[in-house]
Amino acid sequence: MRKNSRYENILDSRFFLQIISVGLAMLLWFYVAGDRTSETVKSFRLPLEYQGLGPGLSLNNPSSFVDVQVTGKVAPLRGLTQENLSCFVAIRDLGPGKYTLPVTPVLPSGISLVTVSPSSVRVEISRNVEKTMPITLRVQGDFPEGYALVAASLDPPEVLLKGPDTSLGRISEVWAAPRAQDLVDDGDGVMSLPLSAQFSGLRDDRVWMEPKDVRLRFELSRELPQKQVPLRAHVFGDVDPNYTLAMVTVRPPTATVWGPSSVLAGVSFLDIESVDVSGLRGNATFSANILSPGEGLTVYPFPTVQVQATVRPVLISRTFSSVPVDVEGRSIYPRWKVDPNKVKVTLRGLVGVLSGDGAPRAYVEVTNLVSRRVTVPVRLRGRSADVEVVEISPPMVTVYALVE
Repeated sequence: MRKNSRYENILDSRFFLQIISVGLAMLLWFYVAGDRTSETVKSFRLPLEYQGLGPGLSLNNPSSFVDVQVTGKVAPLRGLTQENLSCFVAIRDLGPGKYTLPVTPVLPSGISLVTVSPSSVRVEISRNVEKTMPITLRVQGDFPEGYALVAASLDPPEVLLKGPDTSLGRISEVWAAPRAQDLVDDGDGVMSLPLSAQFSGLRDDRVWMEPKDVRLRFELSRELPQKQVPLRAHVFGDVDPNYTLAMVTVRPPTATVWGPSSVLAGVSFLDIESVDVSGLRGNATFSANILSPGEGLTVYPFPTVQVQATVRPVLISRTFSSVPVDVEGRSIYPRWKVDPNKVKVTLRGLVGVLSGDGAPRAYVEVTNLVSRRVTVPVRLRGRSADVEVVEISPPMVTVYALVE
């Protein structure tokens, strides 16, 4: 009993409790100190900023995020959030084009970068431009039996497009597309419609349209049957002699005709007023009216469609058999002999250019030649810039210095 009482006295003593307190404090200090001095790694997914884009320029589908790993002491890293970090790509003073640029992370003091993925991004910069296009009306679906669209107009008839030049070049058509049933259900003959654009490839949301909506005024008939028929284009005049007319197309390619069934049965196509292609040197688009199909018939859409004329260059080849080879330039020798002194030259170019050109002038350059006998290339003068040299035969000749 005395032994147990002795141990209890020791355990209850102030000195023992002080020793225990000091020991616990030291253990806690070692734990906290070790935790603060050790390092760890933390990962973030950060939005990517693009800095310094010049006025009138835009980025094409840039990368939006990067993955970043950072390291640092446990205590500061524990309180680190996405708001304390950033990553940017510097594009200042860059013009239109494609670039591969580094990603630059911005980190707080005491935090080090482990990795950034990707470390560089592909950037395409485009110039912002404006473009005006006609608006096409596309009626979706079929009208109920006995209904037909006899008149329609869009206000405005054109739309202004703004955006990157690469994106606007991929837009082939802008249209408004009401449902046929909605036109029947509308009692006013006036409807506001949103506009849509036809892109080749992915849609680009950076393209801006003005206006975004168009007002359609229309008139329906409940009595006349209708028929879809192809449109036939006509052209007159001769394109530039250096080109040939390769193709003529109409957009839209068809139109709707309504009228008495007995008359519609004889309509297999509709003619468009003739388009003048005189002197055309490149592809062109014309506006032309659909000609009246005849008494008792009405056409939709009307009155204007687009006629596209496509031309191709007419190229010919021409050979000059015996073209003298002249000597040009100054050297230490007063005279030179050329062997052979004539060459055959074959050229290729536009028929109008090559047919009118005379023989080109062949020459060799002897400036700064010191050898008395040397083989040099034959060069040409007196040909148009757009004429291609197909062959010079022989391409090399030998020149001999004539010494007294």
